[in-house]
Amino acid sequence: MADGQVQLAHESVDEAIEAAAKLSELNWLLFLRAFKIQIYLWEGSVAQAKKEIILLHIPKNDMPTYSRELEYITLVRLLSKQHKYSEALRLLERLKPQSARECQLSSIVEISILQALIEHQRGQKSAALRYIHEALIIGEANGYVRSFLDEGSMMAELLQLYVQHRSHTIHSSELKEVSATYVRKLIGLFTQKKEMNAPSPASALVEPITPSELNMLYLIRDGASNKQIAEELALSEGTVRVYLSRIYAKLGVTPAVRPGMQHKSCSCCGKNKIRK
Repeated sequence: MADGQVQLAHESVDEAIEAAAKLSELNWLLFLRAFKIQIYLWEGSVAQAKKEIILLHIPKNDMPTYSRELEYITLVRLLSKQHKYSEALRLLERLKPQSARECQLSSIVEISILQALIEHQRGQKSAALRYIHEALIIGEANGYVRSFLDEGSMMAELLQLYVQHRSHTIHSSELKEVSATYVRKLIGLFTQKKEMNAPSPASALVEPITPSELNMLYLIRDGASNKQIAEELALSEGTVRVYLSRIYAKLGVTPAVRPGMQHKSCSCCGKNKIRK
């Protein structure tokens, strides 16, 4: 997800869900399904996320429990995308004291970040800056980066707003708790991320092909299906799909069929079709 490889993220989680379905502990399956929903939200597939969240069986009207925090956070993210801000904020207000009681700093930061982003979307600047200040206090003390960076462009915008207006919103006695250096470092990382994701020349590979991946390409060249590749390399078909997506991403090509389906072979030579 962080690298922008959405299809590969889906396939990796699908493989984990397939494995978790064979276990007796239901929690792992719920966690993975919740994370898959977050991938849908990250790529903007709100309708699919709304469909999938039914599988989590979340009672929205009940008091959220700490043991199901990930599922409720996922619901909050969906509600935010649907512009149901009041409902989302109400759930976060109920979750936050539980995270504080358990001393889960990463949870407190994520909840504060979500509160800040939602208030920012609602146009409540003062509330948004207060919540992001709470997250930054913990973030700087513990060297948090990805908690902020993974929230995308809206977080970059909010951090810029924080730098410009925090002295007018946050009480002066609290300003010393978050250094301008830390905030500007986070803002700088958003710029670096944007530059790294810029299109690269078609002639250059993002990453080199490994020997094992090259071996898999030889099998594709010979017209092997996913099942045959899995048998030859002693892998599961799910793992083969993940590896193939990674290879295609490195090569900058698109398979003639979606990763995970059988490769379509040319009728005259039996080789797999791959288009630029």
